[in-house]
Amino acid sequence: MRLVRRARPGCPGHRLNCMAAYWLLLACGLFLLFGGCVSLGWKIWRDWGKKVYTEEEKDEAIRMKREMEELQELPGWKTLVKYAEVQLSGRKNEVLLKPTENPYQQEYLKGEVNGIDLFIRIPKVIVDESQAVINAVNREADEV
Repeated sequence: MRLVRRARPGCPGHRLNCMAAYWLLLACGLFLLFGGCVSLGWKIWRDWGKKVYTEEEKDEAIRMKREMEELQELPGWKTLVKYAEVQLSGRKNEVLLKPTENPYQQEYLKGEVNGIDLFIRIPKVIVDESQAVINAVNREADEV
């Protein structure tokens, strides 16, 4: 038993069935196009900002990490960091506790504080960035 009566080519209902099929086909095509655009957009968004590293960059990262770790272990570096921290605390206290008499002098001292802090943190930052490069290369190798 048929629930839907099928129209013959000469009947007015035949034209309606053709139009419905046309619109259904058009809707399916647009849906697939939209889905493809969404999936492409998702792939671009997911991979946005990922850098692909070469083996040479990995070797350079390993070398830099090793050098910076060795630098941090040297007694001279540890002494230099102690002196820098003393200078840093003195300048921080001067900036924070002294009322603003000359704003240019205070901004100069803030620059000194940031510079000394950067000097102290450089080896650790290089070690962390090198480790991130090494991990990224290892992840790429695992994915392939």
